[in-house]
Amino acid sequence: RDTNKVKHIYLDSGMRYAKEGKRKEAAIQYQNALKVDHNFADAHYQLSKVYLTQGNMMPAYAELMRTVDLQPSNVQARIDLGNILLAGKQPDKAKEQADAVLALQPNNADAFAVLSGVAATKGNRVEAIAQIQHALSLNPNSAAFHTSLGLLQSSDPATASSGEDQLRKAVSLDNKDVTASIVLASLLERKGDRKGAQQQLQGAEAADPKNVMVRAALADVF
Repeated sequence: RDTNKVKHIYLDSGMRYAKEGKRKEAAIQYQNALKVDHNFADAHYQLSKVYLTQGNMMPAYAELMRTVDLQPSNVQARIDLGNILLAGKQPDKAKEQADAVLALQPNNADAFAVLSGVAATKGNRVEAIAQIQHALSLNPNSAAFHTSLGLLQSSDPATASSGEDQLRKAVSLDNKDVTASIVLASLLERKGDRKGAQQQLQGAEAADPKNVMVRAALADVF
């Protein structure tokens, strides 16, 4: 009958299911926790993570909005929300979330990565590169940051070589970074190195055999 204990029992159960990859079961347990306390910020946030992994952006967005409303200091929720807003082409709102994070944590690398995305969305490539380079100075081992910088640099022939280096670094840090592998393979193919492109994609395929994007890109090379 202790509602505080009950909601945490549901939350803990949901997190165990999520760890096992049982997303549907996890979502049900988080929803059960919210039936006990609809203002339970932790359950809203964990439910948003399930929706994100399922690719359900609108429900994830709603849960993240609820989370930051109830728990303004939840930095990761704000970062996740900022990335969803970027994907939805709402850079100004994404910037609000990044700024809120930096007000709490001035050296948060993920917030600078969001600001890089904001600048890129607005067409300010120079600012986008500066922000992601700052993010990398704070977290040099982030494959995602190297990928972002590589994408920005590879779009300009003058910096394409540096972009290739960044993408190679991203793949070395995370061989399941599909975006980095595909863009790197594309750069190699444009240089006439079709064998290198093929090897790059085959490596990505070995790391993530069920990834359709990698298989499609490899088919294009063949």
